[in-house]
Amino acid sequence: MIKFEPAPFKLLALVAATAVLAYWVGLGGPFVFDDYANFRSIPDWLQGRLGLSTLLFERGGGAFGRPVSMASFALNAKLLGYTPFAFKLVNLALHLVIGATIFALLRRLLLLDALLRPRAAWLAATITALWLLHPLHASTVLYAVQRMAQWSALIVLLGLWLYLTLRQKIAESPGSRAAIAGLFLGIPALTALAFLAKENGALLPLLCCIVELAYFQRGQRPKPVKGFLWVFGVAPFFAGAVLLSAKSERFLGAYAGRDFDMYQRLLSQGRALCDYVFQLLLPNPTRMGVFTDDFAISTGWLSPPTTALAFAALAAASVLAWRLRRRSPSIAFGWAFFLGAHAMEASFVPLELYYEHRNYLPSVGLLTAVVALFVLLARCLQERDVNGGRIAKVALAGTLLVFAIVTHGRAKVWKSPITIAASSLLSHPESINATSYVLANTIAVNDAEAADRIVAGMIASQRPRNRSLGYLYRAYAGCVLHGRANHDDLESFLETTPMPVTIPGTQPFFKLYMLMGAGKCSGLQDDGVGSVLRRLADRAENEAGQKGTHLIRYQSAAFFARARDWAAAREQGKLAWIPGAPSFFAAPLVQSYLSTGQVEQARQVLAEAERRADTSNASEKNGLEQLRDQIDAAYSADESRQRHNP
Repeated sequence: MIKFEPAPFKLLALVAATAVLAYWVGLGGPFVFDDYANFRSIPDWLQGRLGLSTLLFERGGGAFGRPVSMASFALNAKLLGYTPFAFKLVNLALHLVIGATIFALLRRLLLLDALLRPRAAWLAATITALWLLHPLHASTVLYAVQRMAQWSALIVLLGLWLYLTLRQKIAESPGSRAAIAGLFLGIPALTALAFLAKENGALLPLLCCIVELAYFQRGQRPKPVKGFLWVFGVAPFFAGAVLLSAKSERFLGAYAGRDFDMYQRLLSQGRALCDYVFQLLLPNPTRMGVFTDDFAISTGWLSPPTTALAFAALAAASVLAWRLRRRSPSIAFGWAFFLGAHAMEASFVPLELYYEHRNYLPSVGLLTAVVALFVLLARCLQERDVNGGRIAKVALAGTLLVFAIVTHGRAKVWKSPITIAASSLLSHPESINATSYVLANTIAVNDAEAADRIVAGMIASQRPRNRSLGYLYRAYAGCVLHGRANHDDLESFLETTPMPVTIPGTQPFFKLYMLMGAGKCSGLQDDGVGSVLRRLADRAENEAGQKGTHLIRYQSAAFFARARDWAAAREQGKLAWIPGAPSFFAAPLVQSYLSTGQVEQARQVLAEAERRADTSNASEKNGLEQLRDQIDAAYSADESRQRHNP
């Protein structure tokens, strides 16, 4: 039975109140970055233009749309309004709930550690307090879309609490059918739920195995538990390896749009993990931020040299945790939990190299390991008649105060687009995402001088991709701010763009298309831009063997279609209209067929587009209806000609 101690709860209540005060100033900040991509369909759903199932399963990114998280956002918008403040307020509330769950789980786990058992509640409260106020989590709490990471973390923690409950029940009564059924049904159910919040929720069984191996002795492991470890801890890795080898293109195809390959990503993750450790132990707010795409790529074990050092450090820490497992299993648990919770996002999956929010759950493990290590050191000092208790309390109070101040400082950065923009380039001057965000804000306030400085800085960058994008951004900024652009900038972008072509290299063309269509960009011609895009796709395929250039081909076809260069539009439209391409990719191809009287071919393309379309999406449906009207008009005109010219 767990002894109730009021003091740890008082500490947590004080820390929770401090967290609310620290974060409050940032709750009124804007939606940013991926918020728009994930939330843009919510207003359509609120106004009845989009079906709920489409919103939940097709608009939240990931493999299955992350419906648990999207349901939370939808309910949030329905009850509290579709505003950044409403979304971030719920994020903060969820942060506190997760903190309470961490405390409940750790208090029970630390009771299984003989060294920590006498102060289990206090130590659990200490770890939770550090986690609640840690400044690295500001970019999770105040970045609205990262509620996905929050929900996944919460469900995983609840799953671990359930596993511990069932495991102790099985230890007391090995034949308990209810406990065994809960183990084999409840944990997989929560795993599925966590996965549908965000994919790394699938790591719950692995983390359960870490709890088992850290806190329960091998000789006292009942058969049902052994079966669980094999079925849910070992078998998924073999199944995943088979699936990856059979469907490698599906899982690894996204590398075509990255600056790095799988080998380079895996090498880079050693440095990323070490950087996470340093930021968790010695937070440096000047290097924090949501824009981290400037993280250097490891191209070899000694390029940069810190690559090999990082893996050596991780190996040394792992050996130390293993050697200390008998004296303090919580050290081994915490370190293994940190690595295990990173196992998906630090693996071969073709994601960006580095993001702070990836530490939201893993940090629980690292903080646990560090606190347990300090207790072990304190015990060693106590054996030498050195009492470090008072020093520990002062150090904890000082650390929490510093964390609160730094977190409040980070929250102040998040309170407006201007402060986010100003801090972004200071923290990550070579980040393309930070640069584009700052440029968008300077354009929004019509600051032509600042915009010119930003694109000039990109063109002068030491990074080839930054330089090439500088030319493209200069053309875009010129259109918005001056109503004109120089086609030579697009040619320079084409000539200097490193292969493969990445996502930032295609996004500005959508904006250029809209500006040029509205007559707000002299100096550029539709056929000229279409030609640049066609040659860009050719370069990507010929020089880098890049697949997945259908987006560039579609953009090229759209420009050619508006220029009424139907032969080029049809050529590029066919290359863009691959299986799985979005339904709106059909538009330039349909129009090119109609221009030459090939009505039946246009009908066939439209029929395929309708099969691919989301009929609950009003804008997508309207686009297809317009194409259908064009086809019907062409068909009627053709029939009329045949009647008058038998």
